[in-house]
Amino acid sequence: MAGEIPSYERGHTVQFTWVGSVAPLAAPSFAVFDPTSALVAAFTSTSSDTTHYYAFFTVVASYPDYLYEWIATAT
Repeated sequence: MAGEIPSYERGHTVQFTWVGSVAPLAAPSFAVFDPTSALVAAFTSTSSDTTHYYAFFTVVASYPDYLYEWIATAT
């Protein structure tokens, strides 16, 4: 799943939630890219149960839009 993060000022923390219909093999990975598609951050999400995961990203620069991507493997 991919998407676009609306504009936020530097220092704001944004929460992202991944909801699946089945539990993944491992916690989904979350990646953030700048407008030129350069990787800004990548990390493993935290689970709240077997099909719900979340990730927090603190904005490091005031770009017009960041891009994000979730990567998960189904069981």
